[in-house]
Amino acid sequence: MSISSVAHRPINLVTEAPETGAKKADAVTANPSPQEHSSSVATPAVKTVQQLLADQQDMLSLADKLRGLTTWVDHKFSYQLNSDVVLPYVGSSYALARTTPPTLATVITDLGHDLPQNVVEAKELADILEKKASVLLLGDFGGALSWPIPMSRTDQYRIAQFLLSNDTGLPGLPLSTDRGVLDYLLIGSSVTHDDLKGPATMAMQKLLDTPKALALGQALQAHLGGVASDTSIYDYILAAIHLRLDPESSLKKIRNQTAHFDLLRPEHWGLTPSHVVSELSRHLVDNGRAAPYSATLATHLLLASSAPQFLVKDIPGGVTVGSAMWAQLTIAAARIEAQTPGRVQNMTYAEVIAQAESIAADTYATQLAQRGALSDWAVANGVLKPSETEHSAAEIQQARIAYNDRLNALVTSSSLLQTPVPSRRDIALEHLKAEFPEVDPAFFEIRVLQLRDTNAGRVYPNYLTRRSMLDIVMEGKPLDRHHKWIAPVPQTLIDSFNTYVKTKKHVEVHKLFDTHYEAAMKSLGDGHHELVKQLVSNLPLADRRNFECGDVKFFHTNKYKIALDFTSPLELTERARTLHVKTTLNGEVTIYEIDTSKGTIEEQADPLDKFSEPYSPEKMDSRKANIITRRSLLNPYNGARDNEAREKPVTSEIPDSYRSKRTDFIADMYVKALALDGEELLNHARGITSFDKGRALGSVIDEFFLNLIPFRSAINNFLQGNTLDGVGDLAMDAFGLITLGAGKAAQAVKVFGKGMSGLKAAAKATKAVKFIGAAAIEFVNPVGGVGDVLVGGARLVGRGLAKGADVVTALRGASGSYDVLKAASKNNRIVATGTFKLADDVVQGGAVFENRKWYSLDPVIGPYGTALADFKPVTVAANGEINGNWVNWLTAVVAPTPRTPTFLMSSETPWQRPRLMTLPPSPEVMMLATSKTSLGITVP
Repeated sequence: MSISSVAHRPINLVTEAPETGAKKADAVTANPSPQEHSSSVATPAVKTVQQLLADQQDMLSLADKLRGLTTWVDHKFSYQLNSDVVLPYVGSSYALARTTPPTLATVITDLGHDLPQNVVEAKELADILEKKASVLLLGDFGGALSWPIPMSRTDQYRIAQFLLSNDTGLPGLPLSTDRGVLDYLLIGSSVTHDDLKGPATMAMQKLLDTPKALALGQALQAHLGGVASDTSIYDYILAAIHLRLDPESSLKKIRNQTAHFDLLRPEHWGLTPSHVVSELSRHLVDNGRAAPYSATLATHLLLASSAPQFLVKDIPGGVTVGSAMWAQLTIAAARIEAQTPGRVQNMTYAEVIAQAESIAADTYATQLAQRGALSDWAVANGVLKPSETEHSAAEIQQARIAYNDRLNALVTSSSLLQTPVPSRRDIALEHLKAEFPEVDPAFFEIRVLQLRDTNAGRVYPNYLTRRSMLDIVMEGKPLDRHHKWIAPVPQTLIDSFNTYVKTKKHVEVHKLFDTHYEAAMKSLGDGHHELVKQLVSNLPLADRRNFECGDVKFFHTNKYKIALDFTSPLELTERARTLHVKTTLNGEVTIYEIDTSKGTIEEQADPLDKFSEPYSPEKMDSRKANIITRRSLLNPYNGARDNEAREKPVTSEIPDSYRSKRTDFIADMYVKALALDGEELLNHARGITSFDKGRALGSVIDEFFLNLIPFRSAINNFLQGNTLDGVGDLAMDAFGLITLGAGKAAQAVKVFGKGMSGLKAAAKATKAVKFIGAAAIEFVNPVGGVGDVLVGGARLVGRGLAKGADVVTALRGASGSYDVLKAASKNNRIVATGTFKLADDVVQGGAVFENRKWYSLDPVIGPYGTALADFKPVTVAANGEINGNWVNWLTAVVAPTPRTPTFLMSSETPWQRPRLMTLPPSPEVMMLATSKTSLGITVP
């Protein structure tokens, strides 16, 4: 039975999945096991994901109510708080616990906030509630491994041992060494194959609310002695899932690697992100880390927490892994994730670039990600050599300068590629409008004028042709004193026109057109030259080596129509805007087609004999019906640059394709193939007038000019979708740069929200175009500027502490008055900033005091993790106020250092060596063994 045939059924027939490198998943029946069925009877003493989501909706409803309060009279304001109600969202805590809707005051106090005293305070509270409700419940799916201070390796090891223990009291445990936690939870659950093919967020919400998942999360939290929060048990479940999918990272976290798979290995440079994602899914199945039916979800979970840029939707085809635009996307994604973990996985490319624009880049996490992205880009592009250690500050500075140069070239070239081809007709029309502002412009094109010789006193036959005012001005010939134009129009107008065409203004139109046309052709040539360089540098490494080291020959192609009489000259039907490149390297021949109108360089499957000597018309021409495709060897330099085209030895070094002389030569040849200096292009731009006897407009040239603008169809309709919802001037160019016409900035703010507020100033301009997210990288300094947040220094970075380094700064607040810390201490809580030990280092962080122990505190997610070792409070807040008198008492009496379990750590994880050691069960596990129903689980 295929997966599709059980798409709407729960995943309980997984033995029918195809064989892979791993063993088949265990067989399960169509109904849950007795143990699972009985466990579903007891309601967990925690909020489900669906309930927490409903609670967030209640907070948003409360925020809306607070914004709707308008009275400025204090006693009426208080009355409204105590009389107005919030209708609970279906499934929320209030909906389940109350028969009548709660008042505003009740909800506010239950959430731990002081009652606002006026409209201003009400709106401030609404802002806080909206911010809290906007936090993604499951974050980036990393769970405890994505905490600001990630779960310790010791606790990760304890989870691994727990999953292999016989004494947990949980059905289905211990896990076999070839079974992951994700598959363990999916088997017998109500999650269908359709769920697994849909959004990962929906599938995980459904999975985490199953009795099996809730029981596992509660047991893991109890086993580790973790502090409880609304989402803590889900953090432990997600951590357990990751630890079986990617055990290597628990021992040593390596950038760009997940599940022993290198996302940015050289073979992936130049490929689309979706291709790399598919490779990771295949890797998980082949190595037995996920079953075929769960591989897509497993891949999503891994990438969401380690490399969310790979999950961004609608990534342009030209944004390939290792390119400058890929680095830009990676940095933009890191900015958003540092502020709102988990958001990027549900965003489009345009949204990520646009919303990252206004997010500060001075946080530790963002700077660290920026440094990594620059390093990766520099290695992939031959700017820096690969290194087993972190690149030095000097090398990163070198990469920053090279990247900024590349980005500036992209922006400049994008502007050049959008240069319009000037029209003599348009220039002439603008001159006429300026000279005769009261005349309807439509009149300028009516052919009613005739030329009269004033000496003859009459109109001669050769002057009978009727002209328009526009024809006359476009032609640009001055009128002498013996001639004048006559027409059945008001005499005052014809007199004024005759005066005008005898002045120098009339002649200026022709000169102005010539000047503008020459400049436009140069701009378009330079733009296409840069585009070809970018396209070559973004190719996979093997193709870059072919271009860099192979012998190269160039071919351009035109199409012609044969006349019916077979004797008339061929009629051009398609003018070349592509270039075929033949590379020969070590005897291997490859044919590529460069097409800037599509922004692509693609390997061709054309027969090689079509590109082999002799390059004669008889061999290279092809005919279909009455259309001849004529391909010819391009050699505009008559052999003067043949040395640049010859094969050269291949080296082990990664070529700096963008800056190489060979790439510059290839780009030159492409521009030569465009033949932008051709006479037929110039004549077409000059336009047709009644003076131009027999001159054809030439739809072929029309099409050629239109396709000089890469992705011209996308300029007016970005990605053919509703992402931008009416922001018509927002477009994506051939490089993947997002451009915004300044006149549409206000609309962009509406679409993207407050994150685009920085573009409001651009709305005042009328002609400027803004490239969103294309600002140069000003600094790369992941340690400097952090102050004393990270006492242990940069060596802690590799252990995932980038987010934790920003916590104290957040608790201090923007003003440095610890407003955030004081707010967190309300509702009878004691919170503090201070220092604690992390392995052999001392770091700073936030903490909350609960059950006579200190636990890590994040201002967004709340308390998390196990008790801190040797936490020494420095700044303490209680009941909304800073209180220094608490410090000594808390340090010496109330919260002595907790005992942290010590385990023998090895270079292998428990599931890699399941018989390594047998640890005595923890007190929590012993409790489970003696009280089988403590978590609503029946164990036979």
